[in-house]
Amino acid sequence: MPFSIFSTLPQISSQPPSIRWLVDPKLQRYIQKLDLPHVETIAYYLVTTTSSPNSNACLTALLAHIAFIPAHRLRSTHTLLQQYYTEDITDLYQIGLEIVSQPRKFLSNFDVNRSIDTGYWYPNFYRWCQRKFDLRLTDTIRHQKWMSGFRRTNLGLVARASPTKIVKAITQQGEPVSTHPIYLTLHSCLEKAVKARQFDTSQPQPAHYAEILALYRQRQVTPLDYDRVVSYLDRLGTAVRNDDRLRISSIDLPVSEDRNRSLLDTIADPKHPLDTAILTEYQQQVDRLKNIVTELLQQLPIDSDRLLMLLYGLNLNQEQAGYEINRHQTTAMHRSKKILATLAQTIYQQINAPISPQLSSEHLYLIVTQTIAFCQKYYPELLIEISLQLDITDLQVFIERVCSRWQIQLQPEGKAIVALTQLMNKQSKNPSIQP
Repeated sequence: MPFSIFSTLPQISSQPPSIRWLVDPKLQRYIQKLDLPHVETIAYYLVTTTSSPNSNACLTALLAHIAFIPAHRLRSTHTLLQQYYTEDITDLYQIGLEIVSQPRKFLSNFDVNRSIDTGYWYPNFYRWCQRKFDLRLTDTIRHQKWMSGFRRTNLGLVARASPTKIVKAITQQGEPVSTHPIYLTLHSCLEKAVKARQFDTSQPQPAHYAEILALYRQRQVTPLDYDRVVSYLDRLGTAVRNDDRLRISSIDLPVSEDRNRSLLDTIADPKHPLDTAILTEYQQQVDRLKNIVTELLQQLPIDSDRLLMLLYGLNLNQEQAGYEINRHQTTAMHRSKKILATLAQTIYQQINAPISPQLSSEHLYLIVTQTIAFCQKYYPELLIEISLQLDITDLQVFIERVCSRWQIQLQPEGKAIVALTQLMNKQSKNPSIQP
């Protein structure tokens, strides 16, 4: 039958996983009685007609056909879904059928008059249904997989998390930056123990935590006892779990209320439940660290200082910064990484030399991240200070002083002049200034 798409419904079997399409004779007769010539006209009639059991059932059949391709594509292209739906698409498609089981509700915000005059109503309707189904199915899976805990314990999530995710999660939870090296080291120890099958994240035993403690003591970091290792890992698992939950509830939420706060500023967080004495101590650490980083940046060789200014003062990417200094993108990338690593080593030695002269990879990653955050404030403030020193608002003079300060000849076709123009316009009452 040419219009079987309106009268054929899927039947899903779990043993073995399969999908069979069966014709409903009642719906078949209903479509025949409509006596409409095309699939497009039948679909338009079903969408616009008054709700009835037959029309709703035919719409469900149509949407079930339309939904199959997005469900298959979603499972095929997302490795996370392949991990949970390993055998067949039937489980995933069953979730999708629940979404379209109420077709009138599914189509409630569809504009039935869209493209009707151009003859493209049905293609637009088809694409709109696929797009909405794809989004609804994604949201439903996220919710269900969160409710089922992604089939992992909190420590299981920690063991599979990256260092970047760990820093993000504990920052979101409000943990002081001074404790971040501890969390990163414990994360590294847990990864190593899990890979060596010395730690069961589903049912951890005291011996497993003792193994983590033994690995931790080899790293020459802040001393911890057994109970504190258990406590830190428990808080770390909660942080990673809550970070996943936050991202599922709204992917638009910022990492913090103030996006401009750097990791340096969160060492002393007044929102954290610490007493005044500890907060005062942390604030002293903040001030000391900022002074150290500022002094080191001021002592940088001019070529290193110039590159960091382009990257973090003017917010250029590595290709654009390399163009300004007549270097390839790869060269600019390697030089910036070397500069930041050297700064991190020096910062760590000045702060921790009496305790531990060695810098682990976890500490290096953390301090480089903090240094970048600091540079993203330090260099724009330097540029603004130069612009405020001008007696009159003159963009050309501003550019000349920047070039003199960092001993650079900016490229006429480069992005640095554009960035300086934008910066000057923000400081000027006349936004129309051009170089």
